[in-house]
Amino acid sequence: MLEKNMEREVKNAARNQVKHAAFDALIEKNEFDVPKAMLEQEIERQREQMVQRFCCAIWWQYQKALTKTRYPMSFLKSLHYARYVLVSLLIN
Repeated sequence: MLEKNMEREVKNAARNQVKHAAFDALIEKNEFDVPKAMLEQEIERQREQMVQRFCCAIWWQYQKALTKTRYPMSFLKSLHYARYVLVSLLIN
């Protein structure tokens, strides 16, 4: 079982590395500024997902409000969401 898990992890790591390299090449050939509104929308979507993952359903509204103070937009902008939005625009 351990061996199968390790093989799966190696396969996943290799797949992710290829995917990342492909996105890097795509971005390099198609560089443009990501619209600020799209970036902020993606950051908000990611922030809400973060809240959902770490919080119970009962605490959702409370935690959503708290998250906006714990993880301000300036902090979240530093997490490479612009790259994520750019890749999304290019492949969709």
